[in-house]
Amino acid sequence: MKSSVLNYCCPKFVYSLLNFLAMKQFALMLLPFLVLACASQKSTKDTITGKHTIESQCPTQGTCNLEVLKDKSLVIKNDNFGRPYYATQDAPGKLVVRYTYTKKKNPLYQDDIYSEEVVFETDNTLSNIKKEAAFTDVNLLFGVQCFCRGKAGYYRPQKGSVSYTKHHLTIKLPGDIIDNQLTKTITIAFN
Repeated sequence: MKSSVLNYCCPKFVYSLLNFLAMKQFALMLLPFLVLACASQKSTKDTITGKHTIESQCPTQGTCNLEVLKDKSLVIKNDNFGRPYYATQDAPGKLVVRYTYTKKKNPLYQDDIYSEEVVFETDNTLSNIKKEAAFTDVNLLFGVQCFCRGKAGYYRPQKGSVSYTKHHLTIKLPGDIIDNQLTKTITIAFN
């Protein structure tokens, strides 16, 4: 009798609305349990995306910057003179890490530009740098941009290492890649 009274005094859309609200209330009661169940499945894999702090000393008279390009890889090519250069391309599961030191420009000199760059590729789980990896095992370039003949361009250092342990990335460069090289050891902490 109850349903017949409800059908008689309430239009069908009101009846449907009441059913919908009852289901919504039930879903809201289940929501905390679903959130707790999903929160316990956190990943244990390392990654270097997110906030970071450059812990190594940045050379004076300039700024240092770190950029992490997710789902990118390095494509290293050689120009007509045999000098390396790079481009990035989409590559799921890969990371490109780029550290740059840029000297503050003196406004009195038009060509007073100078920067050093370290760029390398790894995978999202950092599997190739969890132990100290040699540069021959890592796709790494050291670059210099300046108005200086014979010095500007990219180099493939043969000595040095890259490692990632306890949320700290360390890059050790040989100090003789170029004359008056400023970037030698880079340490970055990831939160």
